[in-house]
Amino acid sequence: MTLDTSSPSSQGIRLRPGTFEDCQSLAPRLRPDDVQEVWSLLRQTPLEALESSFGLSDQAVVMTLQGVPILMAGVAPVPSDQERGVIWLLGTPEIKSVSRRFLIESRAYLAMFHSHYRCLWNLVDARNTVHLRWLHWLGFVWGNFHPEAGHDKTPFIEAFHYAPAQAPEAGPSQVD
Repeated sequence: MTLDTSSPSSQGIRLRPGTFEDCQSLAPRLRPDDVQEVWSLLRQTPLEALESSFGLSDQAVVMTLQGVPILMAGVAPVPSDQERGVIWLLGTPEIKSVSRRFLIESRAYLAMFHSHYRCLWNLVDARNTVHLRWLHWLGFVWGNFHPEAGHDKTPFIEAFHYAPAQAPEAGPSQVD
C-alpha cells in the first residue's frame, strides 16, 4: 500500500511520507497527553521523541491539515524479531477537528504497517483513556500491565495488534 500524495483530499487533509522537518513542526504543538507519555516513559522531549521514533522507523507517515502536519505515525523494526514492529503515533490537538477522517485513516495506517510486520506493539500510558479506547476500537489487545513503568514509575500497558490471519492456499488433494 502506498500513500496517495497526488492531491489534497476533502477538508484539506493529506497523507504523505514523513520527514525530519515534520518532527520540528510537530514538536511544539503535540497533545499534552503525548508529551506526558514520552516524558514519563522515556524522559524525552517532544522533539527528541519524534526524531528518535522517525529515525528508527522503516515506515513513517504524516497527516497534514491545510498543509500543516497534525500527526506523525510510524513503525520501527524489533531487531530480535523480524515479524514484530514497534508502532507509534504522536499528534497535535488538531486531530480532533478531523476525528472521523483520522479514524478511517488509522485503519489504513495499520494495513500499511502490517505489510511488513505480523505483530505491531508498544507500551501505552494507562492513564490515557482516549488512547486506550482508540486502540481498542482498532482491534488492539492488551498484554502485561506495568504499574510502575519508565522514569516516572507510572502505569503502562502493552498493546498488540496482529495482522489478519491469511487462509492457507488451497491446493489439489492427493489420495493414495
